[in-house]
Amino acid sequence: MKDNSILASKLKQYTLVAGALAAASGARAQVTHYKNVDPDVVISPNNGFFNLDLNNDDNFEYTFSLNTSGIDPSGADGQVLFYMYMEHIFDYDKSFFQVSNGAVKKFNAGDIIGSEGHWAGFGIFAFHYSDIENYAWDNEEKFIGVKFRFPGIAGDHYGWIRVAVSTDNPDDLSVTVKDYAYMQDSNVPIKAGDVGVPCLNLEPNNSFSEAVNVSPGNANNSRISYSGDKDFFKFVVPALQPNLRITLSSLPRNYDMKLFDANKQLVAKATNLHKVGDTIIYNNAMPGAYYIKVYQKDGTFDSTNCYSLKPEISASPYKISNQDIYDPLAVHIFPNPAKDFITIEFGNELKDGYSLFIYDLAGMEVMKSYVPGEANSLRLDVSALAAGIYLMKTVSGNDVVVNKFSVGK
Repeated sequence: MKDNSILASKLKQYTLVAGALAAASGARAQVTHYKNVDPDVVISPNNGFFNLDLNNDDNFEYTFSLNTSGIDPSGADGQVLFYMYMEHIFDYDKSFFQVSNGAVKKFNAGDIIGSEGHWAGFGIFAFHYSDIENYAWDNEEKFIGVKFRFPGIAGDHYGWIRVAVSTDNPDDLSVTVKDYAYMQDSNVPIKAGDVGVPCLNLEPNNSFSEAVNVSPGNANNSRISYSGDKDFFKFVVPALQPNLRITLSSLPRNYDMKLFDANKQLVAKATNLHKVGDTIIYNNAMPGAYYIKVYQKDGTFDSTNCYSLKPEISASPYKISNQDIYDPLAVHIFPNPAKDFITIEFGNELKDGYSLFIYDLAGMEVMKSYVPGEANSLRLDVSALAAGIYLMKTVSGNDVVVNKFSVGK
């Protein structure tokens, strides 16, 4: 996607649609992948083919093929003079578009594109002179509804393609492909013309000095694009709204985040495992600038798909759930309850390592162990412990965290 005046005008054109969708959802922001076709692709009898790679994976999902029938436009039979085939070429059971009575269906801006309707891998654009008048494309700009699947991954991704049809002159008929978009999350409907919150490349923003300014209350979609990449964001907390909630969602990989104050001192972090979203609650904060760092946990990244980051501020404290409590060591125990073994995962890399102490409910130490800093997990044999509830104290430097687990027999 290019940052130019054409793109800016198109984004402005669909602002009302995107805003209405965001207001209606009220939940976490859904990531929309938008692509401006620049320059527009014009398909005409002299340039009759266009292949489209919707999700930028080097595989074409759709092809447009232009044909003319040679029938006299003045004829009374009303048959198609000019038409265009649209079909999927990537994989017969992976990419589709909506049709109605065999013709490619027209969508207006704001129409819902989802599981409802008839989906096919082949259809006809019928233009101007047609015996299916209700479905003919006649000198207008509309949207095509599409759905596809990523190779080897279940779930349909819905999207749209905007095309403009010119039928003023039967000797100079054409179809122009303008832009397109699809939802990053599978099985989520999209509104025709909705660009959502675009998935942007905000580089360079790899340090405090390069932090991108963001506004509380707005979702920001960005990418971790290469090994070692990290994103910094900056926002301001006013004295009258000292309570913070930061949500990291739609994770394509295992990303975590940290919160820093104006002095660039760490004040909170969220390190859920795998691709589970993170939330930081930080109430009664000092007014001033704050920084958010989003980073890859295990070296994996996704240069195509975005995460969504949303900072919020409030005059009233945010309610804290167990998931939002700041755990400086990010210790997770499973299975819980356990039988013979427990696995302990450590979400943060610490040079000092971890000292583990396990106590029964009477306060007696029953086990202890040490985990070096470079390790991120430990499998511990608890088969000798009696059935019951235990407390595990994890110590690293000045940080201490207590977790509870149980053993069943």
